Amino acid sequence: MRFFLLSVLSLTCLVYACSPKNAAADATGEPDARPVAKLLAWDEAANLRMGEAVRVAKPANTLTFLSVASDSRCPRGMTCVTQGEAYVNVALNGGAARRVRIGVGERTPARLAFDGGVWEFTALDPYPTNSVAIDPEARILRVKPVRAAAMR
Repeated sequence: MRFFLLSVLSLTCLVYACSPKNAAADATGEPDARPVAKLLAWDEAANLRMGEAVRVAKPANTLTFLSVASDSRCPRGMTCVTQGEAYVNVALNGGAARRVRIGVGERTPARLAFDGGVWEFTALDPYPTNSVAIDPEARILRVKPVRAAAMR
């Protein structure tokens, strides 16, 4: 019986040590939690789900969509005093979270500057309705990198 328990315990430890989750450990032994960033060309739009990242190569800059901080946009089919706004949390180059306001019906999209350009935030989907709660996993942030010289 002891031999059987020892064998099961050894096999469990071996399986855990060889699991893919632990294969991506860095030099400190901690798993690498940074998302893989899709490479974008300048002026190329991308749709990000929470936790996803995009980057431009020159100058190197990565943007990660962390979360939706708040969404007070007027639901479709409702009459509201204001159109409302949404706030999202993003990170530049793995740094601290930054809060960005996504306005409704504005001619100029929200922007976040970095050396050599800006990230434009063009939309947050899905748009609220009065009858359906939005699943956080269904949130999509539309972004686009724009060169600083091309800004209007």
